[in-house]
Amino acid sequence: MKANVPGVSVKTRIRLFCWSLLVAGFLGVVPLQKGIDAELQSAGMFADILYFPSGEWLRRASLGHEGLLADIYWTRVVQYFGRQRLERSTRFELLGPLLRITTELDPHLLVAYRFGAIFLAEPPPRGAGRPEEALQLLRCQSRLLAPVAGSGIHLLLGLEGLRQRGTSISGGK
Repeated sequence: MKANVPGVSVKTRIRLFCWSLLVAGFLGVVPLQKGIDAELQSAGMFADILYFPSGEWLRRASLGHEGLLADIYWTRVVQYFGRQRLERSTRFELLGPLLRITTELDPHLLVAYRFGAIFLAEPPPRGAGRPEEALQLLRCQSRLLAPVAGSGIHLLLGLEGLRQRGTSISGGK
């Protein structure tokens, strides 16, 4: 009992079926994910937890993959910061510890220092409102990577020093 459609081969029908299934799957995943997110959020499943308090411990446990773990933790920093911003929260308790772990895992991950300092220094509600912690992060990078040319951290620290003294960048008060 073959259902032959004139002019359409079996191979073409299989391809059409597979493409239809793929498109239906893509269209169905968005509402499914929104439902999952809503359910988890209502159940309070988005708890912010710091599983590992030390980057040094993670470095030992990484078996030589510190760079990969640093990238994963950097991604977690960005996701944490973005989620806090989307929720219009002014609480960024884990931002500093997550950045510290990231930079302990890979001291050469410049983006973590630069953007981490911005995330920390921005006043609430746009950021954590902790400029001293941001400067501490920049000083740590400056100390660790002093020979790295073009890091730009010395410029940022200099501009911050001028700002703290009330001097504008153009030289006037």
